[in-house]
Amino acid sequence: MSWTIQSLLQWTETFFKKQSIPSPRSDAEVLLSTVLGMKRVDLYVSFDRPIHAGELAQFKPLVQRRAKHEPVQYITGCQEFWSLNFKVNESVLIPRPETECVVEQALRIFKDRINEDIRILDMGCGSGVLSVVLAKEFSSARVVAVDISQAALNVAISNAKQHGVYERIDFLESDLFSKMPKDLRFDLIVSNPPYMRSDQMKTLERQVREYEPREALEAGELGLDVHFNILKSAPFFLQKKGALIMEIAPDQGQPLNDHLTKQKIFSNMEVIKDYERRERIIVIQYG
Repeated sequence: MSWTIQSLLQWTETFFKKQSIPSPRSDAEVLLSTVLGMKRVDLYVSFDRPIHAGELAQFKPLVQRRAKHEPVQYITGCQEFWSLNFKVNESVLIPRPETECVVEQALRIFKDRINEDIRILDMGCGSGVLSVVLAKEFSSARVVAVDISQAALNVAISNAKQHGVYERIDFLESDLFSKMPKDLRFDLIVSNPPYMRSDQMKTLERQVREYEPREALEAGELGLDVHFNILKSAPFFLQKKGALIMEIAPDQGQPLNDHLTKQKIFSNMEVIKDYERRERIIVIQYG
């Protein structure tokens, strides 16, 4: 059988539907455009283009991997964030669009200091998307990117080099603040910590549950173990009038507010909603 772009997309979409793949058509398009070196939109103006044997041989194993619910981003090795392409693999959580809200809040709070040499800490940096984007947006900033996983840091280092900000980011393998030099102080700390409750893990989509790193997802009975640990140490590493911005799950704003109220060491706290109007970001200012 001879294949064209159109017929191969149709076959792959049908096959993915039978495997209960959540987005069968778009996934088929992403994988085929990757093999052909084309933009997805260009597939539609080239529907009659024949698929050569070598291209089909490259495409088949990608389809087989996706049929096992491996995330498309791990198969292609990249994910877009803040309109930039980032390298990802199974060592790191796949960046989600809602995490861009962390960047937006940083730009809002420090809008008058865009060109100053502020100091930023990215706690649990994963693939490094926050470190890289903030280093690009704050052109004179110095960033420290921390992760417990050296494999994740290797991905972050690669992304920093790719986007030309490697010289302004220091990478540290550490379990949160445990190896952080005690004399460091930051204007801004950002984090997208794990926030899934332990009892939620089995309810996650198969592609998340089976492939993304569990340590980047699960955070105890309330899903707040890492948040609480960050909140415990962050004040000691912030400059006066510094800010802490963390991503949260939609049901975690109130328990975090209660926790902070008991601490009585912050000057202001906000819970920010994401693009779908769900509580997603907590912004805490100290001093």
